[in-house]
Amino acid sequence: PTINEIHGNVSAYTGGYIMANGERPHVGAVANDVLPFGTIVRINGKEYVVKDRFGGNYDIERFDIYMDDESSCWEFGRQYVDVEIIGGI
Repeated sequence: PTINEIHGNVSAYTGGYIMANGERPHVGAVANDVLPFGTIVRINGKEYVVKDRFGGNYDIERFDIYMDDESSCWEFGRQYVDVEIIGGI
């Protein structure tokens, strides 16, 4: 069940060697400085799992989706969209 829905400030990133949870970066991961690791969120109809941090003490509304390549990140840009916080895995 959906716990909450917030209006998110969502961007995309690529690269890196290790995410904050210790895993290698992969599609389906998202960074957020507030939600616990393992929290599932739905953004633009797709589900992601919180596995990384910004490290800047951003608010709960800020998300950064991992993508495989830089051109996909640029194409995604920054979006202000509703984000469903679904729960943990």
